[in-house]
Amino acid sequence: MSDKPTYEELEQQIRALKRAEIRRKKAEKALKVSEERFRAIFEQAAVGVAQIVSKTGDFVLINQRYADIVGYTIEEMRHLTFQEITHPDDLHKDLDNMKRLLDGEIHEFSMEKRYYHKNGSIVWVNLTVFPMRRIGEAPNCHVAVAVDITKRKLAEELLRKSEVKYKDLYDNAVDMLFSIEAETAIILDCNQTMVNELGYNTKEEIIGRSVFDMYTPDSAEYAKANVFPIFVKTGRVEGEKLQLQRKDDSKIDVKLNATAVYDKKGSILYSRSTWRDITKRNRAEKALISEKLLSEEYINSLPGLFYVFDEQRFVKWNREWNMISGYSDEELASMYGTDFFEGKDKVLIEKRMLKTFAEGAADAEAEFITKDGQRIPYYFTGLRKELNGKNHLIGLGIDITVRKQAEGEKRKALEFAAEQSRHALIGQVAGKMAHDFNNVLMGIMGNAQLATMDCDDEELKVMLENINEFALRGKDITSNLMAYSKDQEPKQTYFKIEDKIDLVLKMLEKDLTGIKVSRNYKPGTTELLADPGMIQDALVNIIQNSIHAMSKVENPTLNLKAYSQDDMVYIEVEDNGCGIPKEHLDSIYTPSFTLKGSHDGTGSYQSNIKGTGYGMSNVKKYIVEKHRG
Repeated sequence: MSDKPTYEELEQQIRALKRAEIRRKKAEKALKVSEERFRAIFEQAAVGVAQIVSKTGDFVLINQRYADIVGYTIEEMRHLTFQEITHPDDLHKDLDNMKRLLDGEIHEFSMEKRYYHKNGSIVWVNLTVFPMRRIGEAPNCHVAVAVDITKRKLAEELLRKSEVKYKDLYDNAVDMLFSIEAETAIILDCNQTMVNELGYNTKEEIIGRSVFDMYTPDSAEYAKANVFPIFVKTGRVEGEKLQLQRKDDSKIDVKLNATAVYDKKGSILYSRSTWRDITKRNRAEKALISEKLLSEEYINSLPGLFYVFDEQRFVKWNREWNMISGYSDEELASMYGTDFFEGKDKVLIEKRMLKTFAEGAADAEAEFITKDGQRIPYYFTGLRKELNGKNHLIGLGIDITVRKQAEGEKRKALEFAAEQSRHALIGQVAGKMAHDFNNVLMGIMGNAQLATMDCDDEELKVMLENINEFALRGKDITSNLMAYSKDQEPKQTYFKIEDKIDLVLKMLEKDLTGIKVSRNYKPGTTELLADPGMIQDALVNIIQNSIHAMSKVENPTLNLKAYSQDDMVYIEVEDNGCGIPKEHLDSIYTPSFTLKGSHDGTGSYQSNIKGTGYGMSNVKKYIVEKHRG
């Protein structure tokens, strides 16, 4: 019997091979579609996805979102490792998780971590990592999925700070703050002020008790019958005068205000309530009724702001307060004496009020701030007076706006006259001295240069070169002095400030060696109408100062900008040098002032850098005085 297949068997095998070929092509097509779908999902994903070599941390495959999160291009990412862009405080935990993943202890892990953005800022991400496995092989790479949570982290930090601030304000508020449960009137919470005012030691002694336990018997009965039903019905209570009973049975007169907090169904959950202590005010008002001194007719006839304070709050005031301040009687009744002032004036008024109570009298000048924000200068007096057995502060405030304006105008006139006189004198003296001294220096320089040319003694030659160098230094000083002393008017013409900046940079090219210079000229910058020579001298002085300030900087950078806005041309010069200490900022335009050379007390400049002291005074003269810049 033959081993050769029959025709029918061959035909069956051929059909089987054709079916296998068809299945293979379908599988290849499905694989290609799958790969294209994966590529589309990978590249268009809203989260960052990367394939990373597990042992080295090298990025193999990165989608655009991952690159955007950290600010690099995809090509730049291929030359980085995840370790290089991970914040050092998070790296240990990240590597520990990777070790456990490679050892098979865990199948994946998630963590919140920080990356360094290309611009140096911190980026927070929620990172999920899982291995890429092939059957029978240990994982060589892993997939990292990163979701940018920076905004959430910033919001959480702001919320945390806000909660801390709110708690501090809540516990240290002037008024007693508390909340009660709507159905039972049980106290749910209270601030520390309430604990202190009622004479308790802790909040726990108050929380959980009925609010009616805090009132005197009469006030408790009134609150149950009238106040609480109104709150349950309307969700509000305003200005109810009641009386509390302290732990030691003493009493406090208070004004109650409350608003309701509702659930989604519109039912009241709890209250936000305040008790304001009005005990002293009530007693003071009763005592002052009989005081003829404080009759309405009398105090309303007084000029200015008449006032009476107890240790803190208003007791009495005239109609002028309402007219000037803009506050109603009800608003004034709850305000403190310092509520009409801000900053240093507020501190001053508080100190003078304390001085009045301690020593009997005081006065002060301060800006009185009205309800609409207007600021009015006032002169306030205070006198301590005993009314009904207690000390009060009685005083009067007089508007001194006219006097202040006159004083200001006089001061400005005197300052201007003194400045003009000083500048004129300095200019005359400096110009004469500079001219004469310049002639002497020219002689010294000429002779020193001639002697250097014929000198063979190296030591003597160095000394002659030093003489020439110091003479040049003196010449620079006299040049600045002569420039400062001249009072010529600017010869104005139109020119492009960008061209002038480029010219100055070309002039200072040698001094700018080793300094990275960046120029940013906004297209369409308006041509400048000014004296080109004065502007050029001003730019030379400013840029020269920047060069000097960066003499000890490792990577000196000079940034120059020019742009126009609202018919004005702006020039910005920025460097990363030592800067000017705050205490000297007011002196930089003073003639002869310098922080270089022997005046460099902080060691900010190289020892060979000296200052004439007239560079910035010339800048002020050319820019501010001559061109009103």
